[in-house]
Amino acid sequence: MNHTVPILLYHRILPKDAPGFDPYTVSVEKFSRQMRYLKAAGYGSLPLAEFVATLQAGAPVSGKRVIITFDDGYRDNITYALPVLKAYGFTPCIFLVSDFLFADTAHAEGLYLSLPEVKAVQQAGWEFQSHGKTHRVLTELPADLVREEVSESKRALESALGKIPCFTYPLGRFTDEIKMIVRESGYSAACGGLPELKGGVPDLFEIGRTEIFEADGMWAFRFKVATGFGPVMYMKKLAGAVKRRLARRRDKRDRA
Repeated sequence: MNHTVPILLYHRILPKDAPGFDPYTVSVEKFSRQMRYLKAAGYGSLPLAEFVATLQAGAPVSGKRVIITFDDGYRDNITYALPVLKAYGFTPCIFLVSDFLFADTAHAEGLYLSLPEVKAVQQAGWEFQSHGKTHRVLTELPADLVREEVSESKRALESALGKIPCFTYPLGRFTDEIKMIVRESGYSAACGGLPELKGGVPDLFEIGRTEIFEADGMWAFRFKVATGFGPVMYMKKLAGAVKRRLARRRDKRDRA
């Protein structure tokens, strides 16, 4: 959660018995229940780029908003997620891997979205941002290849889709140097890592998201929407925050 706005992370949406269903996939049935809950709870979609611009302006986010994101650009995002999202009035942000989008073999296998498919839902209000050129893990690359992954993806996507101000780090892995390269490549913000425990303005190149899994029951989903974390991780983060606060108090007392 950042600045009181939940940012949810999904990958694939498939029927429970579909080939390729893995722990990072959420079933159509469960995804539908989650979107129904968000709608009933009064949430509306917020584009990631609009959220970033609001933070840059130092303005508050109006209304009860949620940012729904998908990584990698799987075709099932429109085959199975689109009807559910449309039914409840939500529009997502999809982080595309540019080589996946423009590679004919990826489309022939039916795994990833094609450019015509992306343009069709972009006209319906879907947002698209960058997830790198080839999805290589940036922390395993030298700086020149990191720059290529980051800048070439932006160039290719912008040539087809218009402005691409946001990036997300493959597997959520980054360093301060990688953050600097992303900034220097012309992006306004990047997603990576976990949300902060409390609200406030996040580092724009370290915006945390909350990943949703098939294993999450509805209680866990509601907890994640409210706090940004699953229950166990929330308690760990809370305990860490308490320890840091007590340590600061001890240091202050010792200096007095």
